[in-house]
Order: sequence, then C-alpha cells, then structure tokens
Amino acid sequence: MSLPPAVYNPSDSLSGYQNIFESYFLNAHGMTEGHIYLEYDIALESIDTSGLVNLFVQIWNHTSDSYHTVASYNNQNGSFGWIRDTIDIRPFSMNKIFKLRFLAEGRENSEDINFWGIDNINLYRKCDNYLNILTSVV
Repeated sequence: MSLPPAVYNPSDSLSGYQNIFESYFLNAHGMTEGHIYLEYDIALESIDTSGLVNLFVQIWNHTSDSYHTVASYNNQNGSFGWIRDTIDIRPFSMNKIFKLRFLAEGRENSEDINFWGIDNINLYRKCDNYLNILTSVV
C-alpha cells in the first residue's frame, strides 16, 4: 500500500495566502562533482483558470539565507493530472547546505482550486563523467 501524497487543499476561503511544505536541512557540503537532481510528481485540480494560484518549487541556501525558485506552476490552463518533473539543482545545492520547499500561493481566492498534490519526491546525485576524477600517484 502506498502512502498518500502531500496535498494542499484549502478548507477556508483565503486571499493573499501562502502554504509551505518544507524539508529539513540537506547537506551537500564537500560534494563538488556531478549534478544533484530533484524529481517529484505534481498535480492540480483547479476550479477556474484565473492564473492567480501558484505553486513554487524553491531551494534555500544557508549562505545567502534566501530561496531561489527553480520551477513554478499555476492554474492558468486549469487542472492537470499527475506529471513527473526533474530539475537539476546543482547551482543551488552543490557543496552547500540547503532545504527544499514547495510554496502554494494565491493572490485572490483559495477556493479557485480544490488541491495541489506533490508525491514521490526524490533527491539524488549523479556523476555523468568518471574520467579525470581519479588520479594515480607513482
């Protein structure tokens, strides 16, 4: 049996709202080779196409103490079923301490959507080229 996804479904009518789903600190300090990828499934059930409801995928950096948006979605085109997205977050995570967050935000009415869903979050490092990484000393 699989666990249910993380879901943001507003139960009250809100305007100018933000709802955050955030990770613990993640440590890539000392990692200098390869790429760090973030994969996840995302879905939206929207009531209208206002374009005023957003979900941002963001990376926090401890050095700058700020978030950088690496992907964004909105309800401009209405609902969409589960899709898989993969993002190379190397510039924001490699050799750093960082956090991931999903930020649901709306400028007007939270009742414009039924839910945002996030599932199957996967974070991994991949080294594409192993040449010139190891050297031998004689």
